[in-house]
Amino acid sequence: MIDIVEILEHWYSGRSIVKMASSLGVDAKTIRKYVSKAKEEGLVPGNERIDRSYWVELVNRSFPEITDKSSRSKTFPIIDTHREAIQEMVGSNRVATIYQRLRDDKCIQ
Repeated sequence: MIDIVEILEHWYSGRSIVKMASSLGVDAKTIRKYVSKAKEEGLVPGNERIDRSYWVELVNRSFPEITDKSSRSKTFPIIDTHREAIQEMVGSNRVATIYQRLRDDKCIQ
């Protein structure tokens, strides 16, 4: 997963979007998407240092679909109730096998 905080910190320190895209392996459009939220907050690269906790709060507020696990998927709440069983199976099974076992046991549809 992309560390959005890292992207924002790089941008705020003055790195260009093109250089960040190359070094971080992230598409420039994606970087612009995240940086746009910082710009909306009135932030400009090169000003005084901002604590990482501010960036984390900005990301949590601006991109809940990424940071809030429950908003990622409609099925998350269903699957999450089987977290322990899934964790036990992960080491010795493929994802497809785990899904099939949960489905066969009528845990998910």
